Amino acid sequence: MTLKHLLTRLLLLLLLSLAQPCFAAGKLALVIGNSTYAEAPLLNPVNDARDMAKALRGLGFEVIIRENQSQEGMNEAAREFGDRLGEGMVGLFYYAGHGMQVKGKNYLIPVQSGIKREDEVPFRAFDVNQLLAKMESAHNGLNLVVLDACRNNPFERSFRSGEEGLAPMDAPTGTLIAYAAKPGTKSKDSDASGNNGLYTGTLLKYINTMPYLKIEELLKKVRLDVKKASGEQQATWEEGGLENDFCFSGCGLSPNLPPALAPIPVPALDNTRIELEFWNSVKDSDNPADFQAYLQQYPSGKFAALAKNRLTPVTPAPTTPSTPQTLPTVSDEWKSIDRYQVKEGLVKDTKTGLMWLRCSLGQTWDGVSCQGEAKRYAWDDAIKTPEGFNYSGYSDWRLPAINELKTLVYCSSGKPKLWNDTGNDCDGDFARPTINSLAFPQTNSTFYWSSSPAYFSGYGWYVAFINGFVNWNPRGNSGYVRLVRSGQ
Repeated sequence: MTLKHLLTRLLLLLLLSLAQPCFAAGKLALVIGNSTYAEAPLLNPVNDARDMAKALRGLGFEVIIRENQSQEGMNEAAREFGDRLGEGMVGLFYYAGHGMQVKGKNYLIPVQSGIKREDEVPFRAFDVNQLLAKMESAHNGLNLVVLDACRNNPFERSFRSGEEGLAPMDAPTGTLIAYAAKPGTKSKDSDASGNNGLYTGTLLKYINTMPYLKIEELLKKVRLDVKKASGEQQATWEEGGLENDFCFSGCGLSPNLPPALAPIPVPALDNTRIELEFWNSVKDSDNPADFQAYLQQYPSGKFAALAKNRLTPVTPAPTTPSTPQTLPTVSDEWKSIDRYQVKEGLVKDTKTGLMWLRCSLGQTWDGVSCQGEAKRYAWDDAIKTPEGFNYSGYSDWRLPAINELKTLVYCSSGKPKLWNDTGNDCDGDFARPTINSLAFPQTNSTFYWSSSPAYFSGYGWYVAFINGFVNWNPRGNSGYVRLVRSGQ
């Protein structure tokens, strides 16, 4: 990486930290997920709410989160939200669970509501207009409402109207309402193989990867993905309109930057994070000028000693035999690295009992590290890569399932801190790639395919080692492959 390239990237990161929405007084979100309905329980809303709350916190929102709420609990949460929402703030309400329309009004269904007849809904459910009134009273100027609540009516057998989904609403000025499905239609909760519902999972994908998009552009991408993933059976919908531009982070940065310069979706950066990003950008460089640039900017920085070492000429190694510092090309002994045991190009995980290839497919193990450029595959081709593959006498290699692949995520920040506490991306200051680089050298920071298909056609699950994020992608996208087999 040249010094010019490095400084350009750092400038973009600084812009990302400074390019906030026009409303700088604060961002407050109320997030509710209801799953444990006696009449018709749902698989995903609580997971959806937790994942949404985490994503919003990472983007600077203060979050009030509630799970499996009664009517009283939802009323109290709305009151707290309204009391804390002030002028100049951004307000966001997210709900996942059952919802319905009755006589043109939209109601969100609490758990244990006790609803038996249609005329009881207004008295035992939560009126969405109550939340809109709280937002309007705050005079804060910019509000978002996200309703993943257009699922099947759990009481439809005892109701007469037969109205489906939610009804259109008259959004207050400066309010955008986003529905998982257009008014009068239903959305789908996912099956047991997925952690999130189709709409929320897609929305989270773009919030986490493209927070710099204007909200209208981001929701358009969500609409197209949901339409495709549902076989055109589900169409998302938005109502109302904003009088000011809003992005979750970094408004104004071009989404068309080259990949090497594209902004990383992270919260606003403080000096410590900027220094860490600077160091991560140069630590693997062969150019002494990069380390000199780091020392000029941070003469007493956390990595100053390491930078000085990289600038110090290396004394030639003695010609007399000495104990090698790296693994030999051929060895009969397994070496321990943290929870792993390594030998040649193999890695055994002592926690899971799995054996992994040390290198990505396309690379070769030369006795010291993984050499060459890893190859990328579409998901259907990745599934076929183990066919006829033999390494170190083993021919039972396979593409890992998502629950196996995500155990390789390692967060140097200690968050998550347990070897199997994965499935969420890393928090705090962490090194990339998010994998044990001694056991798995030269791992690419982008995504690796698993063998697990997503819960809707045309998508597959992956792990992105830039931050440990677990998600799904269209199967036609190109990802890397690391094969696994059951250990002995």
